Amino acid sequence: MPKVSIVIPVYNVESYLGECLASVLRQTLRDIEIICVNDGSTDGSAKIIAEYAARDSRIRVITQANGGLSAARNAGLNAATGKYIYFLDSDDWITNDAMEKCFTICDRNDLDQLVFGCETYVSADACCKIDMDMVGLKEAYYRIDETLCGMVLSGSELLSGLLSKRRYFASVPLRFMRRDSILSASLRFPEGLLHEDEYFTPLSLLTANRAEVICDKFYRRRLRMDSIETSRSADGKDEMLHLAHLIAVTFLLAERLDSTKSGTECRDVANAVNQYLVRSCVRRSLTGRNVLSGALDTAAELVGTKGHRGFTAFRWRLRFLVLRRKTRSRLVRLVRRLTIGTNSRSGGNGGKGKVE
Repeated sequence: MPKVSIVIPVYNVESYLGECLASVLRQTLRDIEIICVNDGSTDGSAKIIAEYAARDSRIRVITQANGGLSAARNAGLNAATGKYIYFLDSDDWITNDAMEKCFTICDRNDLDQLVFGCETYVSADACCKIDMDMVGLKEAYYRIDETLCGMVLSGSELLSGLLSKRRYFASVPLRFMRRDSILSASLRFPEGLLHEDEYFTPLSLLTANRAEVICDKFYRRRLRMDSIETSRSADGKDEMLHLAHLIAVTFLLAERLDSTKSGTECRDVANAVNQYLVRSCVRRSLTGRNVLSGALDTAAELVGTKGHRGFTAFRWRLRFLVLRRKTRSRLVRLVRRLTIGTNSRSGGNGGKGKVE
């Protein structure tokens, strides 16, 4: 049994794959297996994988028809044999000592999951195009709360702490996990859906008996124009689609949490996760007019819940929260305009008239 299984889903990333694989082969921890899942690539990715596999016997290649990121990760998880498992995105890379340090900490502290940080950078081919505001938002999103670093907690305690400090991020490549912990809970990524990490990560933490977050930044996250997350169509259809997938994942996660949670602590954390995702749905619903209606219909089709009583209730709850958010925003703007108008009429001197 290798110490670590590194699963790398691959789909049309020929420009970045070499750098990713090179970072894995440079790992100071040598006892690893590398599972590359070619998810129906149509560019030169398959050739690159084959070239690296010919050089290093630790690389195993799985080739399948395109099924999306979740399907590729699930295939890698099914094939993995390591004590720990790590999912690496094929357009990013990791520092040379990442796996050795993660394994050492997990083995020493008997951890089921270790969370670490990352550095974001803009891909050279996107430096003049990508929205730099996104870079700042991503850097803030991935920021580690140092007060939690080095503390061994239960997974639910760590999840609760991250949520309460607003330092929770769902990104799976920033997690090093005991494979048995994932298998015993029968966890898989939801196939056919985007925002799959939002489903998998909280469940993986809630099943972890011992978890820890560290401040080390082992991951290098590439921001590029043609990724799933950054690409958006001008007509707004991508925004609607992303929201639809997020709604579908939120609903599926709520159902799973509701069926598995036990005890007050787990119930409270499950509710906090649900509220966090619902707030994310509400924010995305405000990106454009009529986005929510289309997203709700698409979400129902994605998860096969058309006419499902639970989804109908969830649909109306989300509509109500969006309406409340819009009403509140309108009231704030109205009060602001009235305040500015009052100050203008008073000459800005408290209504005392002209100062001689």
